[in-house]
Amino acid sequence: MLAEVIKTQRKINRLTQEELGKKLGYTTGQFVCAWEVGRASPPFEKLKALSKVLKVPYQDLKEEFFNDVTEKVKMKYGIKTK
Repeated sequence: MLAEVIKTQRKINRLTQEELGKKLGYTTGQFVCAWEVGRASPPFEKLKALSKVLKVPYQDLKEEFFNDVTEKVKMKYGIKTK
C-alpha cells in the first residue's frame, strides 16, 4: 500500500509530515497525513519528487499508486478477482 510506503520511508528519512509536505511544495503536512492514513493519494505528478525525497525508486511508488487505484475501482464497482 502506498500509504505504508510513504509513512515508513518518511520516518526512515527522519522527516516530519510538515517537512515532507514542504519539500513537495505544500505549505503544511496535511496532505502527507491524508496520504499516510489512506484518505487520499498523492497526485500522480508528485510521485517523481516523492521518490527523490524518500529515496525510493520511482517505479516502486508508481506500482503502489496503480495497485491502490485498481483496488479502489474494484471495490467501487464490486469487481471480484480470482
